[in-house]
Parts: sequence; C-alpha cells; structure tokens
Amino acid sequence: MGFFTLFNKGLREPTKNGKKIVLTASRAEMATFGNSNMRAMMCTFPYAIVKPFLYNYIKPESKEDGSAKYAPYGLRKIESLLMDEFGEDNVVVAHPDNLELFVGDKTELIGVSTMDPLGLAYVSTTYNSLISFGGESVNKIEFLRLFNHPALRRSKAKKIVGGFGVWQIRDSKMQDKLGIDLLIAGECDLELIPIIKRLLRGEKLPKYIRTKKVYDYEKIPLIKNAASFGTVEIMRGCGRRCQFCSPDYRTKYDFPIEHIMKEVEVNLSSGNDMVFLVSEDVLLYGTDARNFFYPNREKIAQLLKAIAKHEKVKRIGISHASLAPVVADKQLLKEITPIIIEKSFYRKNGTPYIGIDVGIESGSVRIMKRYMNGKALPFPIESWPELVVEGTGIMNDNFWYPMYTFIVGLPGEKDEDVIATLELLDRIKDCKVFYVPLLFIPLEEAILKNKKRATLNNLTPLQWEFIMECWKRNLSFWAENIKPIVQMLSFIMYGIYLKRVHGRNSFYSIMNFVGLSNFVSRKSSCDYSYCFPNHKPSSSDLYLTKLNTS
Repeated sequence: MGFFTLFNKGLREPTKNGKKIVLTASRAEMATFGNSNMRAMMCTFPYAIVKPFLYNYIKPESKEDGSAKYAPYGLRKIESLLMDEFGEDNVVVAHPDNLELFVGDKTELIGVSTMDPLGLAYVSTTYNSLISFGGESVNKIEFLRLFNHPALRRSKAKKIVGGFGVWQIRDSKMQDKLGIDLLIAGECDLELIPIIKRLLRGEKLPKYIRTKKVYDYEKIPLIKNAASFGTVEIMRGCGRRCQFCSPDYRTKYDFPIEHIMKEVEVNLSSGNDMVFLVSEDVLLYGTDARNFFYPNREKIAQLLKAIAKHEKVKRIGISHASLAPVVADKQLLKEITPIIIEKSFYRKNGTPYIGIDVGIESGSVRIMKRYMNGKALPFPIESWPELVVEGTGIMNDNFWYPMYTFIVGLPGEKDEDVIATLELLDRIKDCKVFYVPLLFIPLEEAILKNKKRATLNNLTPLQWEFIMECWKRNLSFWAENIKPIVQMLSFIMYGIYLKRVHGRNSFYSIMNFVGLSNFVSRKSSCDYSYCFPNHKPSSSDLYLTKLNTS
C-alpha cells in the first residue's frame, strides 16, 4: 500500500454545507517541521528518498473545529483580507486532510497558496537533478495530490491559486488540467478583494493576473491566526537590484515595531514559542534614504530587544541578511548578538549560533558587476571578494554561521568566473559556513526572466568541481560523523547509475567528493609551457593542473 494511500484512507466524511471561502496549501507547505526551516527543505528533494521522514511532519496540526492551527504566513495574510471583507465566520484555513469538514455545497471559493508547486524552483531543480533518482520532489507530488483531493474534484467552487510559484503552473500549461480558474501573482494586499468579487460574480477574467506593488505598509493587514514557524515580516525589498532576483525588486520599506509585535503576539497565542523574522535583509531594517545601505544599529537592536524580552519567546530565527552591513559597521554584530544568541534555534555541539541565509552568488567581480552591481553597497563591487572574506570572519567571530548560496550557470559565466569563485572558497575554507550551490533559474519578476536556465547536463568540469567542493566542505564541518557513509553511497550510486546520467564532466569532481581523487587523473600534471609548447591552455586547464600539483 502506497504512503499517500494510507493518508487517503483517513479522509473525513464530506460536510453538506461548508464554508463560503476555504483556503489551503499542500501538505508539504502546511507542515511546520518542528519549526525547522532546514527540515522543511526536505520537501524539495525526491519523494522516495525522504518518504520515511515525512509522516510525523505532514500530519495536520488543527484547532478543535478542524481548522489549521498553523499556516504559511502569506496564506494568513490572505485569510485576514478575506475575513475583513466577508466575515470571519465565512472564511477558514484548513489542512488538506481536513478539507472535507469545510468544502461543501455553499463553498464558493477555494484558494490555494504555493511556493514551489511543480518542483521548478532553485533548490528543487538543482537537487532533484543532482540526485536523479527517487521520483519527483515532495512539493510537486503533494501539490498535484491536493488537486486530486475528492473535496476539490467534487466542488463547483471557483479555484484560485496564488503565491510565488504560480508561474510554474502557467508555464507548464497545467492550469486547465488542474481545473484552476485563476492564477494570481504579486503583492495582493490591495487588489485581491476586487478580483475575487468579480470572480464570484461570474465576470470573465484573464487566466493569469499579476498585481501591482504595494507602497504603503498601512494597507497591509495584520495576521489574525498563527503563521507557521512563528513567521513575522519585518520589511519588504532591499533595493540592491540583483538581476536574477524577484523579491529584490519590491519597494523597500520597514514595518514599525508596534506592527511587528502585534503579529508576534498572534503567533505566541497559539502556543508556539518561536519568532521567525522574515525580510530580504534584516541588517537593513530601519535604514532610510539618507544612509540607505549603512545599517541602523540602534533600530535593529531596538527591534530585537522588543522581541527577545517577551517572556513567551523562547526561540528566535532570522531569514536573510547580507555581508556589506556587517563590514560597514563592525560593531553591529557585537551589539545585537548578545540580545538573541541564547534564544537562537540553532546549536552545534551544544553551543548556540545564529544561522542565516546570505546570498554570495559568485566570487567573480565580472559576474557581480554585470548582474549584481549593488550587492556590495555601500562599497564598490570591485571589492566583493575581500568583502566576503572580511564579512565571513566578522560573522564567525560573533557566532553567526551563515548559509551561503551561490548561483551556478548564470548567463555568460565562463571558466574564469568559476575559478574566481573556487578561489574565494579557498580563502574562507576555515570558516564556519554551510554552502548551497544552486543552478540558475530565470524567475518571472527578475530582469533575467527570459534567459536560459542552467542544467547539470550543460555544466563544465569546473562548475561540477565547485558544486561538489561545496558539499565536501559541508560534510566535513556539519556532518563529519556520517561523511564516510555518504561518500560510500555516492561512489556506489555513481558507478551504478549517476555516471550515465551526469556524464564525463562530473567524473573527477565526484571522485574528489568521495575521497578518491588521488586514484584518478584529471589531466597531465605536467607544466603546460614545458609539455605542450604549441598548445595554448585554457583557464580550466591551468586551474585543474594547479589542483593536480598542489
């Protein structure tokens, strides 16, 4: 009997009347994973691989009436808008396992929120391709399973899907197949209610609508019920204008501390003791037009103190930051770390540290200048490698152990650019970092939206070298106890299957990853000027020779 079949057996008997508006998301996106965003990443991996770990996490967490105790933050914002317009008694957020309690004859609208419905986002694309067995990602399987739910198939209600991932449904031509009346993307705070009213009146609407930016935070509603992970949005936008990014193109503004604390109280009232602060860059909170990229240390500290001193708050997490503010104000982390370190969600060998996502993207100044010229502000982009090295050191000195993301295969990336990134890795090799290399994906709102996505099949040996070097380092620092097991399994799978899938370009990098680089040869270790006097070596040749002889 299949895993999901077991869940189907537990479906409730359908209700007769139901709620006017029912909101939901897939099991993967409704799950809280014990408040761990790192565990939540398992939903981007192949279903068969993470199947044994899923059961305890994707079960519903419900209130007494069957409505969801926790839900994605964006869905809670939509719930609040709809409750204000249609009344709290007419709107409910439900886990997929409980849809039968609320979808009935009187249900007029079913709204679904999604971030990665078909597994085409950065992490899903990269690591499903890399692993190459185990089936589709959990996100995709669960989303499709939601739309195969008896309550949705039976209901005549209008079906609307919103969220960051709706472009995947549109571009895959899945909208009609899934019976979705409307896809809506963008910041919906101002336009959603008029759109829904038109939809319920039966007016003809485009199949896909992108809403306009919101420029006034006062028009954004407070959540009324608890969000997953204790999520609270503290600001939108960052203003650096990276061309691969879409959130970066939102207008930057901060939510007042009073506004933030009201949502903190809503989350704590559910019994959750965690607060997860979401922003494009928490270290730019409180900056203004005069000193836009210099951190406002006083304002950041004021915010963190307000949260940390709350007696019900036991754990604090932060989503994203950048390195430039850390270098611009070298006292910043020294001041704010003591405020939150003891309440950090993360521990290593019993010692608390602050985990945070930081986008490095590349070590190549050429690439950074071309696509991310504002990444280093208030410093010039030409100083990017030095800024990364210095910023990483400052973070580590203050027990901030960042998760660095890198983008592999940006349009026009050359071997010289990959070498620059590998050399940057060498400069921070002794630092406490979790490395996440990601294939380039052209996101809908980004400037690079029309560029070709990167695939593993098109990677050069150096790009493979970079990806596997990142994970070799991750194993060595974060999972040394299981490193031999992972290496052995990787070697076996490469011999059985992955060699045929990933081709010759991956060979040496994977042998290096499993610890067998000394037993294979990349190219001759002979100096090119001596052994090949008539051959002009490429930068790749020279770099690989350097590694062979080092």
